[in-house]
Amino acid sequence: MKLGSFDSKMTPEKMNALTTRLPTKSAKIRKLAEEGVERADIARFLKIRYQHVRNVLLHEEQRAAAATKLTPKAEAGASSRVVVGPDGSLTLAPDLLRPLSVKHGEVVVATSPADGELLLLTMPAAIRRAQAIVREFVPAETSLVEDLLDDRRREAEQDRDRG
Repeated sequence: MKLGSFDSKMTPEKMNALTTRLPTKSAKIRKLAEEGVERADIARFLKIRYQHVRNVLLHEEQRAAAATKLTPKAEAGASSRVVVGPDGSLTLAPDLLRPLSVKHGEVVVATSPADGELLLLTMPAAIRRAQAIVREFVPAETSLVEDLLDDRRREAEQDRDRG
């Protein structure tokens, strides 16, 4: 291959169109690499050394890796610092909510089970917890639905007798 030729399917005209409005060589390097242009072709197109292209792209990879480490992905059981707003509101990071499958606008139940603790429950988790509490106090053979219906029937009979 002779100097100045391009191996990639991207023509110099297309590369020029992609990079014409970008302010720096580094921005142009990142854009062309993002489009799949080989490092050597980027260097030839921009008339710079291959090492310059390599350094810019490696620095970008290192910066992205560092950002990922600074914002770890939350997993079930993970914890995160949350700042209380001036109005008492809490804003939770999406990565903290993702394992719970909680989305914008959904309701969660907040409870304080012990001094200094705050527990957030999704609605299905809150319902399961309430059902478990009821099961502790209601015998398994008892049907709460039937008991409720019996109570309503008795009340209806009493209303008829009075009326």
